[in-house]
Amino acid sequence: MIYDSAKVEDPPKNMEELQEWTEENPGRFTYPAPPDFTGNAFIEQALYDLAGGPEAYQKPFDEAVFAENSPEVYEFVNGIEPNLWREGETYPESSAKLDELYQNGEVHLSMGYNPQLAQRQVDKGLFPESTRTYLLEGGTLSNTHYVAVPFNSPNKAGAQVVANFLQGPEAQIAKQGPEGWGDLTTLDVDRLPADARGALTETGGRAALPADVLQKNRVPEARSEWLLQLEDGWQEKVLKE
Repeated sequence: MIYDSAKVEDPPKNMEELQEWTEENPGRFTYPAPPDFTGNAFIEQALYDLAGGPEAYQKPFDEAVFAENSPEVYEFVNGIEPNLWREGETYPESSAKLDELYQNGEVHLSMGYNPQLAQRQVDKGLFPESTRTYLLEGGTLSNTHYVAVPFNSPNKAGAQVVANFLQGPEAQIAKQGPEGWGDLTTLDVDRLPADARGALTETGGRAALPADVLQKNRVPEARSEWLLQLEDGWQEKVLKE
């Protein structure tokens, strides 16, 4: 989660606090409309917060569990809708559009899947210097990227060389920097040489959180069928109603 510390002294740490915050600050919050990736993540975070955490959603989809737990999520997002940007009559269609609203000062809170997003935008002069990143209570969503070599690759040995390079400390340091991809490393930092370990645990700026804080507080995404059902429900019970 991202906020402007010059305008928000104590950002909301859970969905209950967020609802209170939107009531006290109408028009200063919104989220991208699903199926945007970040919009889906926000709804998923609401599911975890309001319906018992991530554990149940690591299992195969269960219609009965979904029917019991999902109404609380839709009730929450419908409850905050009148106090969203433009009174919830419209939603930004992408995280990039949400970034624009934040940098223009139209909203005071934002969000992003990339842990270095805020620092990157500050460095570019797009976000105010007072921008900071924080985590919701109960952890923050994370996922894993994979590098694969196709079974019919004409040059498997060359592909393996590239994969090995991408897993090396030098490439991982470059990947984590806010000026580049800005993603967390896949490496076990404690097993690296001191210089690489230091480079991978630095935040890169005041707008970002330390890598160890992010890693200690990460929670897994739900299995895909839960997310598809949650997205379909948002379209029917929030967007159309």
